[in-house]
Amino acid sequence: MNFATKLALGVLGVGALAGAWYADEHYTKKEQEEKATASKALNFETEKVRKISLRTKDLAFTFERKDGTSDWTFVEPANGPKPDQDAVNNLVAAVQSISVETTLEGTQEAVKQSGVGAAGSGDAAAKFGLKEPRAQVEVTLDGGATQKVFLGNDVGIGSESGSTFNALSTYASSPSRDKVLVVGSGVVSATKKTLTDFRTKIAGDFKSSDVKAISVQKAGAPGIELAKGEKEWSLTAPAAYLADNNNVGLFLDRWARLRVEKVTEKEALNSDNREGMGLGSPAAVVEVKGEGGKVLQSFQVGLTKEALFVTMADGAVGSVDLNQFTELVPELKFFRDRRVMRDVAMADVVKIRTASGKEFRKEGANWYAVGADAATTPAAPGAASAGKTSSKDAYDVFSQWEFLVADDIIDNPTAIQTEYGLDNPIGRLTFAFKEGGPKDVEVVVGNRVSKNEKLVYVKRVDKPEVYAVETQWLDALGRLDGAAPEGKDPQAKK
Repeated sequence: MNFATKLALGVLGVGALAGAWYADEHYTKKEQEEKATASKALNFETEKVRKISLRTKDLAFTFERKDGTSDWTFVEPANGPKPDQDAVNNLVAAVQSISVETTLEGTQEAVKQSGVGAAGSGDAAAKFGLKEPRAQVEVTLDGGATQKVFLGNDVGIGSESGSTFNALSTYASSPSRDKVLVVGSGVVSATKKTLTDFRTKIAGDFKSSDVKAISVQKAGAPGIELAKGEKEWSLTAPAAYLADNNNVGLFLDRWARLRVEKVTEKEALNSDNREGMGLGSPAAVVEVKGEGGKVLQSFQVGLTKEALFVTMADGAVGSVDLNQFTELVPELKFFRDRRVMRDVAMADVVKIRTASGKEFRKEGANWYAVGADAATTPAAPGAASAGKTSSKDAYDVFSQWEFLVADDIIDNPTAIQTEYGLDNPIGRLTFAFKEGGPKDVEVVVGNRVSKNEKLVYVKRVDKPEVYAVETQWLDALGRLDGAAPEGKDPQAKK
């Protein structure tokens, strides 16, 4: 046999082996797909579901969506509330994953009789609980094809917990299968749902981006009003203040995403239970408004000893944990821009000066003492001169004051000399700019805040307000100054 013949036979052999391997792989894959199909009561891809209906002996629900990423809406009951998207998706997933444990021979007639109710004898289906099934689910796919499953009685195999029998399996049927199925009982709990289970638990129904004004009316307190300009929010009541845009955003997001717990439907509300929820005289009313002052949503907040109760967009009322009240109905200071140096170009500050006159100058990213207080690093052997030593305390003081946010602001303060201790300050700090720049900004440090000694009163000499701020920077300022004036410890309690 010559070489060409051997080569040709070799190629044919390899081709045959490759063909055999391909055929084996093809049939193996096909067999696996068939096994996977047989192991499921229904076979569909969840993203292709456009409608799903659940019917039990007492209730009926139908949801639909435009495509695989759209939100579900209620079809039945008509004019129902917005659905809980997770709840509907969980139902779809539970039905899609119904696993078949076995099929029962000779049960073709029972499958035909499934779901017929009182029509006909249905004896074959009745013994499996499939004549009048406890639940039936119909799935409509993209293109209009439908699949159904009926859930019947529990199979008498399981475990007992006290007087309760926990079945492991249940009987089921589907028009797409010719025999009664025994499936895992997990799907049964997924179909034991009420309107409360399927309705949205989100109280809000607005987009934060659409909100142009906010009103917060807290019982016994001045009303708070905010308005949005082209880019920023501002307070318009009880007085005109700059607003903290980040906090306003957090507030809107909190209400837009607020998830309630127990829901009382609109139809079940009356004057008595509204009074019991604290809604007869609400503790607060929050309104979000759009263009032209149009009210997008109004929330009434009832306050009881056990919980908060909040009105929802569809007229129902949901309960919320008591601890959320201060976040949902914050004080005025939450909305204010409380940056102490908000109007100061801190990036242009080149020098800081303490009460005793010690000065520290900024060079690059570091701070150095000026004059006689300048610290130096000894020169290395053979070096011409010593190097300057930067001041970490000066760096820390400046860094904390650059973005210092007050815990509270006292407007039009009275009795400054006594109540806030600003007549005999325990510290003083001046921020200076390069020659020809803005005027120096001087700050005086007063008493600790009563009942909260983690805060101290400070005042900018150029502003009327008094600020209550945290004290992390006081130790560093004391070290910069060398000694507290008049023997006072900067951290002394007042």
